[in-house]
Amino acid sequence: MDMLKRNLQLAIFGAVALVLAIVLAVLMQRNAAAAADYHEKVNALEAFLQKIRAEKIAVTEQNLETVEANYELIEERLERAREMLWQRTHIPVGQYSGVECKNILREETLRMARNLGAQGVVISPNAAAFSFGGILQADALPRPEEVPVILQQLEIVKELIRIAGNANLTELISVERAMGLNFHREDLYEIMPVNITVRGNALNVQRFLTALQQSSRVVFFVPYSTLTADDIAARIASGQAARTARGTVAPATPGVPFMEGMPMYPPGTPPREAAPAREALAPQIVELSDMAQATVRIDVIQFRNPNAAAEKR
Repeated sequence: MDMLKRNLQLAIFGAVALVLAIVLAVLMQRNAAAAADYHEKVNALEAFLQKIRAEKIAVTEQNLETVEANYELIEERLERAREMLWQRTHIPVGQYSGVECKNILREETLRMARNLGAQGVVISPNAAAFSFGGILQADALPRPEEVPVILQQLEIVKELIRIAGNANLTELISVERAMGLNFHREDLYEIMPVNITVRGNALNVQRFLTALQQSSRVVFFVPYSTLTADDIAARIASGQAARTARGTVAPATPGVPFMEGMPMYPPGTPPREAAPAREALAPQIVELSDMAQATVRIDVIQFRNPNAAAEKR
């Protein structure tokens, strides 16, 4: 009996030991796999560090100083570029009162009209005041904060009119400051949109569009324009219709058939002597026209002064 109990205990201990051995084996296998994975990662990191050392790449104090110096250099050049763009696009005006501003506006609009008239450019009623009619006709004077804006916009319109006159256009149809005294403001610059419609020889209209972006004292950007030419086809058709009307033979008398060579008079009418031969109709000449009309959207760009505290209109 004692022998049986001792054998049973040994069997239980053996079974437990076997289970523990299996569990330990599984854990050892997992740990070995994890260790191999860590070993691979360590080897990869060591290889990466060796590559950095071989290429002499390191985050050192010297590298940080170099990066900071480069950043300061770039920032300095950016400020210089902004200063240059501001000087190139800024339109300086003096300090004037509302009365002086209105007098200047009146004098300059009259001067522009005289100059265009001397250059043979017809000014349409829509462009008579060059978009400043509302300000000139108003009873109230411009407010102090509006004066520099009005005078800046006057300089812009004066430049447009100068270019239009030099391009030998035939007519100024309209000028419109699309946002009135307002500007479209961006972070580094502001835009004043202007719409202008002109008419003239197609070559001169092209010369006007080119001069806007090449010969201007103000930075003009033309986002789009439309060009309309005269309807020559309709004029030719009209001329041909007139020729046909003049050369058409009158229809025969109703009820009497018409045959080639048959006299053109009703029955019972005594024959008349043949009319003398008429000269052939001269060909109708329709002169072709190369006149065109252009409607142009112009964005006037002015960069801001980098030193905002010192920026003055």
